[in-house]
Amino acid sequence: MSAVTRTALELVAATGYSRVRETVMRTFLWMLGGFVLGAGVALVLCVLLPYLVPISQAEGAYAMGVVFVWMPLGAVLGAMAGLVARLRR
Repeated sequence: MSAVTRTALELVAATGYSRVRETVMRTFLWMLGGFVLGAGVALVLCVLLPYLVPISQAEGAYAMGVVFVWMPLGAVLGAMAGLVARLRR
């Protein structure tokens, strides 16, 4: 093993690589949870909305809007909320 490789491994061991990896994974899981929860909340709200307000269902335009606009938007906002929640902990 070369001196450079040995020095790099010692540096990784000294900086607590496993702690960094654990922090990154926890942050990722918080964001993933927010992503899924945000998409789910958007779907539930969009399914309930036509029962409260008269919305045209012509040719599935509303359903396409839900699937291609509101759910991805809810997922991204949920992921950002998960990141903020993780960073505030």
